[in-house]
Parts: sequence; C-alpha cells; structure tokens
Amino acid sequence: MKNKLLLSIAAVTLLTLGGEALVNVNNEPQVLAAKVHRKHHKKQRQAKKYRPHLLQKRPTYIIGQSTLPDAKSLIKNTGSLPTGTKFSWKKKPQINQPDSYSSGNAKIKVVYPDHSVDIVPVTFKLYGKNEIVIPTNYLLKDVIQADQTNKATKQLEQATTDGMESNKFIAESPSDDKEKVDFYHLTNDQKKRLNNFAVKLINATRTAFGTPSVSTDDEVLSAADKVANRYKNDHYEYYQGHDIEALDRILLDRYGSFAEDMNAQEDKPKTMTDMKEFVYNSIRAYLFNNISWEWHHAASIIGVSEEAPGRLAVSYTRAPDDFYVTHFIFIP
Repeated sequence: MKNKLLLSIAAVTLLTLGGEALVNVNNEPQVLAAKVHRKHHKKQRQAKKYRPHLLQKRPTYIIGQSTLPDAKSLIKNTGSLPTGTKFSWKKKPQINQPDSYSSGNAKIKVVYPDHSVDIVPVTFKLYGKNEIVIPTNYLLKDVIQADQTNKATKQLEQATTDGMESNKFIAESPSDDKEKVDFYHLTNDQKKRLNNFAVKLINATRTAFGTPSVSTDDEVLSAADKVANRYKNDHYEYYQGHDIEALDRILLDRYGSFAEDMNAQEDKPKTMTDMKEFVYNSIRAYLFNNISWEWHHAASIIGVSEEAPGRLAVSYTRAPDDFYVTHFIFIP
C-alpha cells in the first residue's frame, strides 16, 4: 500500500513537469492531458516569437507584364525563421484590368513547423496601361444629337455616369512615379510624351466610334504653348471660360479653324504620374458629363463636331483663381 501511494505521488509530480515516465494506468488520461497542454503551449510560442517582414513595403505589379510572385519571395527575413516554415497565398490580389486597378490588397500565410500561423498583409502598387472604355449605352448618334441640341437623352446621361465610374486612371510605371516635373516649366520631352499619351487615348476612343484619328507634331505643340502663354499674360481666370480673343488671334487667323477643350483641378501635379493622371481625367471629363452645354467637348474628343481638326497638343496653365488647367488645342 505504501509503494502504491509513493508511485501515485511520483506520477502526479511528473504530470506537473509535463513528463512521460513511470505512468500509472489510472493516471493515463491526466498524462495525455499534460501532453496536449504542452503541445498547445508550444504552438502559441512560435507564432509569438517570430515575426515575418515584407521585403518591400508596397511590392510592384505591372498588369499584363508581371506574374504573381512566389509568396516566400516577398518575405525579407526567411533566414531567421525556423527551418521548415512554409509560405503560401491566403488571399491573392485582384489585378483584372481595368475594373480592379485599386484592389492590390493580398495576404500571405506563414505556417511554422509547430503549425502556428502568421498572416502578413500585402498591398501591391499596381501599374498598367491606361485606356478609356466606352459603355455600350454610350452611342455616337446620341452624342451628335446632344452636341447639336444641347440636350442629352436619358440613355446618354446614364451612359456618362457609367463611364465616369468605370474609367479609372492607373500609374503606368515606377519611373513615372519617380520623375519630378516643374508644372510651370515642363521640358519639351515631357510635353511630347504627354501629347503622345493624350493622342493614344483619344485615338483609341475614335477607333471605337470609327471617326478620324488625330496626330501631334512640333507645330501644334508650339501653337498650344502660345495659347497657354497668352492665357497667363491675360490673367485669365478659369471660370471666365475660353479666351476667345487670344484663340482667334493665335489660331483662327493662321489656321482658319480650331477647337479648345479645357479642364481644371485644384492640386498641383508634381510627378509624371500626376501629369498623366491630369490628362487622363481631363479626357474622361470631356467624354462623360451630363451638363447639356458641355456636350461639344465630347463631340470634339470623339471627332464628330462640326469642326474637328486633325492635330492635337496639350498645354498647361495655372489660372489666377488657383486652378491648374489643361488646354487641349486642335488645329487642322
């Protein structure tokens, strides 16, 4: 009896230490409980002890050019994590073009050898090529009618709402993000690249409608710069509308016809990405509006206005009423 009592005490002592030796059959359930408790404690310890870190705060992903990287490749400190740690995508980023430009959020699942888990949030910086997608209910005949009558059909009004919501700008490259611009003194190279960007977007729209394309060259670029300088010299405020006297003197007298579309924003562009977004949002505003007297802008961009010259350049001013302005200048 004395021996049995000593054995029982020893077994209880071993249980307290989480041991496995000299287990009494009667105490087996308690010993198993001790094992489970020890395993649970270990599971919590590894997840708390280690912390995976991202290689980059916001990894880049170029839509249409990149493939989704291996989850492990985005973790910086894999060498300091336990051997046998596994990495996988718990939530992949949505990168469909053009509907999900902003959905670069994802999650990486890190599983340690003890089966404890860390979840690492990842926000991708998405890059891609911009385009203007025309809603199916945005019809050429409705735009022509609205331009001629200053009144849009209900269908066209709804189509412009759809177009404004579905078309979103996306940064095109890390180099555009890094390239600083002086809004007041853009280089000639920067102006040309922005002109080409505008022409590409407008021509894609015109192709969709089967209307004549536009081009750009040094002559129209020079004309657009002269217009911008005249707006500055005349201290023309954005809400005054078009500087007709200046436009007639610079464009009409020389080319016989012209068109100007203007758009404005309050924020100063500081990078090439900002400038492209300004140009993109201007074109989007011209196409997708529901203000009756503005439909001539849509007709101009699409190329169905009574005067639709074939060359385009964009110039930029800051109006005295603190708006940054784009001037889309069309000449024959």
